[in-house]
Amino acid sequence: MPERAAPTTTRQAAGDDRPDRRQELLDAAWEVVDALPLAKVFAGATAAAVSAQAGVTTGSFFHHFASSTEFAEAMVRAVAAPQGDADLTTDEFIDALDHMELVDAIRAASLHVWEEFTTDPRLAAATRRLLLLQAHRDTLLPQPDGDARTVGQLVDRTMAEGERAGIAMSAEVLRRSRRVPVEPFTVGRLVVALTGLFNGLAQRHALDPDAVDDELFADVVAVLVATLTQPSGSRRQVQDVAALTGLDLSPQARAGAMRRDATRRRIVARAAGLFADGWEEVTASEVADRAGVSTQTVLNAFGSVRLVAAATFGRHLPTLAGDRAAEDATPLDRLRQVLVGLAAAAATDAGAARALLDERLDDRHRRPLERPRVDEFVPLAELVEPLVRDVLGDDDGAAAPVDELSGAAVDLVLRQGVVLAGDPGAAAELGLRLLVAGPAANSVRGRASR
Repeated sequence: MPERAAPTTTRQAAGDDRPDRRQELLDAAWEVVDALPLAKVFAGATAAAVSAQAGVTTGSFFHHFASSTEFAEAMVRAVAAPQGDADLTTDEFIDALDHMELVDAIRAASLHVWEEFTTDPRLAAATRRLLLLQAHRDTLLPQPDGDARTVGQLVDRTMAEGERAGIAMSAEVLRRSRRVPVEPFTVGRLVVALTGLFNGLAQRHALDPDAVDDELFADVVAVLVATLTQPSGSRRQVQDVAALTGLDLSPQARAGAMRRDATRRRIVARAAGLFADGWEEVTASEVADRAGVSTQTVLNAFGSVRLVAAATFGRHLPTLAGDRAAEDATPLDRLRQVLVGLAAAAATDAGAARALLDERLDDRHRRPLERPRVDEFVPLAELVEPLVRDVLGDDDGAAAPVDELSGAAVDLVLRQGVVLAGDPGAAAELGLRLLVAGPAANSVRGRASR
């Protein structure tokens, strides 16, 4: 008698023993969870459990919330509510700029924010709750809140309000510091990026606190601000930043570079006005005393008092950048306006202007490689070269490359601005005459008439 076959179950017949069936069920479960209404999302927070935790009766609970649906919606609105007024924090931070360099102030503020987050359980809990709500961002609100119909839209609106406040504060900070973002970045894009950085590190810290050290966020923010912002009037773009390859970008190297940069800027800011009678009689010790650093620090940072004097001329650049003629003016008129301002600055700050001329000459002919170039502190080329290019165009008949012509014109205007102290217009005209001399003259005259 033949052996009787085992009966085939419905499960086997349906092919439910396939290896991927288990994963399909798990995926379906997550889809079900994602589709839960708010009352089901917070199903564990029952009236009895919440009342016991709060130390009140369930009667008191239902006095405030008519149903579990109303209670769940109130939980979402409480987490997604806009934060308090940040004006006081903003004012305190901006006031700090009177005593600290921008990068130092931002790093200190970032350290403070991260310390508050990691030491205040309420802030950490608020972040966890926002992450929970984001996990249910497509869940419908029982009652729409203005244009917000889902949990995600309500949270996004709250975050957008916070980012708008951050953008307003950042724009004011950069304005006070006379800096602008490097193209193609804007203040808004930088704020969104830094907000995302904080949220990502906060989430990583919540999962594994040891993976995120206390200074990581502040260090990265300081590097980004130092790298992706520039003095007003500069035209550096992001590809110029990306070109800085081969540098040691370890945390120690970055921190050291930022400290050196901050020290140089502090020395220059404190030394401004010290060279009214020339730099020759000013000692490195006097500069050090004015800046509150050692004499060796001054020499390590600059190599000479003359470079410190030249660097102080950089304080005039924001004004020069704002001195451009109206946008509908001819290229020649816009250039003339800047050169007049340059000559006037040289007349009023003759000691720094003479030091700047000498440093520019050394940069072209005798500058030792280990010493910083004066262009790092007074980037006149970034201001003048684009204007000269607008005037001369890209004509092959130009007497010399634009950068060489621009440099020669700047040197001449600086020198004549000191010599012709009472007539900056005449000094500027000498610089323009140098630019339009020779083969480029006809081209320039043509553009000047447009």
